[in-house]
Amino acid sequence: MATVRGCARALAVALATGILLSSPAKTSSLIAEDSGRYAAVHTREGVLQFWKQGARKPEWSKSTVGSGRGIEGTTSRLAYFAFLSGGRILAIVRLGDVIVLSQTGEILLRAKPIDPASTRSPPDKFEVTAAGQPSNGKDLYLVGGKGAALLDLGDIDTAQQRKASTISLKRSTDWVHFEYLTYEGMLPSGAGIVPEPDLPGTVSICPSTYLIGTVAGAVYFAPRGGATDDVKRRQVGHGDPKQPRQEPVLSTGCLEQRLGYSVTLNAEMGQVILWNLQDNTVLDQVKSSDKNGHPGVALGATNGADGSEFMSIGDFDIRIWSTKGKKLALKAEHDFDDSEDPDLGAVAKGAGYLIFDGKRLWEIDKDGRSLRRYAGPEP
Repeated sequence: MATVRGCARALAVALATGILLSSPAKTSSLIAEDSGRYAAVHTREGVLQFWKQGARKPEWSKSTVGSGRGIEGTTSRLAYFAFLSGGRILAIVRLGDVIVLSQTGEILLRAKPIDPASTRSPPDKFEVTAAGQPSNGKDLYLVGGKGAALLDLGDIDTAQQRKASTISLKRSTDWVHFEYLTYEGMLPSGAGIVPEPDLPGTVSICPSTYLIGTVAGAVYFAPRGGATDDVKRRQVGHGDPKQPRQEPVLSTGCLEQRLGYSVTLNAEMGQVILWNLQDNTVLDQVKSSDKNGHPGVALGATNGADGSEFMSIGDFDIRIWSTKGKKLALKAEHDFDDSEDPDLGAVAKGAGYLIFDGKRLWEIDKDGRSLRRYAGPEP
């Protein structure tokens, strides 16, 4: 395991210095779970798998990478991934289309989301970079470089029935317009680095705040019902300002007590951060070098069924955090060192979680300590 851990730390350094950031593969896998019967996984390599509980292998797999071979052009990143009614799978491709698949892998809908602010004919495409679901359960809040919009889930059913090639979005009453940002003001003189645009990469719809993480390592706090001028920004994904680098915020989430969290690739400036959403301040954080931090990097996170806890996902491990005391208290951890490069992902399931390790799915109990196989080959 020393070799594996050494690789993990080498990977952390590579990610931190931007060596691997041109590839979207190094994020956590995405998992969706449907009432304890089925699970869908979107792997870091861009493969969509459909699993039945107890099965030793996926019922089917589809690539989402490679023009002409996958369900979507040349990209593998998904902005949103979930089950719809009837066991259908919704996949919103980052900068791509809204796609619905059946339980058998048939593509039922592939539609271009239309920008509600567009005045052109034909109208512009809304390039989604992140998506989250408000508590009403009827809409999806989509965020992109042009702002934010709502996708009515009922319109997905209508578009599917009509076999439409486009799907209309609604302009949100809480339209938060995020202009392209650069790190121009953060660059040292003569650095020779061209400022790059910053885009939302993750969004969570909290009761009073939109919590948004960006590709260039910023966290935005946008009050619901507030003006654009009320949006606050905190930079968390950069190290030494003399050596600027992108370290994206990969996950955000809402918790009870008006708390939120963010997870970034940055191993030493707050790998996992707990936020007070009342005043947008840091309540607690862990780093890679901390006793309870991920030894390598953190690649994502998922909320637990309990509104006071969440799970952060590393390259070789998962950690469950309780925040009842408004601090990050480590509840449980599990290492997956038996694989040279586990493809970890997780989602809440009942009172516990469902975890994908690249080969199989595991259920984890409410106490966070007991693992049992959900699907996949025997270990």
